[in-house]
Amino acid sequence: MSKRPTKTRMMVRCDEVFSRLVRDMAGRCEARHQHDLGNIDWHPDCAFRLECSHLVSRNVKTLRVDFDNAMSLCGGAHRHIHAYPGKHIVLAQLVKGDDIWDRLHERDRELLALHDLDWFAEYEILTALEQSAVLTRRGRNHG
Repeated sequence: MSKRPTKTRMMVRCDEVFSRLVRDMAGRCEARHQHDLGNIDWHPDCAFRLECSHLVSRNVKTLRVDFDNAMSLCGGAHRHIHAYPGKHIVLAQLVKGDDIWDRLHERDRELLALHDLDWFAEYEILTALEQSAVLTRRGRNHG
């Protein structure tokens, strides 16, 4: 008989599925062609594989698997925005909207009232979304 996975293991599984979903849904580096960064110099090379970049740290569990809290970035852009946090803030607003930080703060506040995320339920939701996305892609490819 297999042992039930721990909450920590389920959180890691959620991270894996969430990361794939974020990258697959965007299908590209979301920093690419974002030249409207005011006077901030921006020219990352989109030459690396796609990564899931969180706007608010993954340490904030309430927002860890929130799609508003993630972008698909190539490895070069991901490293670049962490080296220049001001660009991270502006890029997030360009990709997610000017009110992204207010929305994330409000969602975090609301979810904190629930105390702890149910990582088992989150995993079920994420895998269902991933399965739906796979079926949709297959339908488009064969339709």
